[in-house]
Amino acid sequence: PEPIENAIVPAPKMAPVEFKLLFTSYERVRMAKARATDETLNDFFSIVEDPRLEFVDLGLVSTQDALNYLVYKGYIDQERKGEILTGIVV
Repeated sequence: PEPIENAIVPAPKMAPVEFKLLFTSYERVRMAKARATDETLNDFFSIVEDPRLEFVDLGLVSTQDALNYLVYKGYIDQERKGEILTGIVV
């Protein structure tokens, strides 16, 4: 069979701990400190850390909105957002 061009690849879904490992140690520490004063950041990570959450879907609009917020606030840059959306822990 011939390859299908422009095939839609589903966005990765990953365990919450794996999702957090997509961020560097520096990024995680910086955001952990900022959670005390940044309600939006705290809200997002409180959902990620909820023990009932089975996986983080990188294709969800809410997840992408949260990553856009992280870029807007300077916690990560646009390039890092793209790397995070691959779902590959490096």
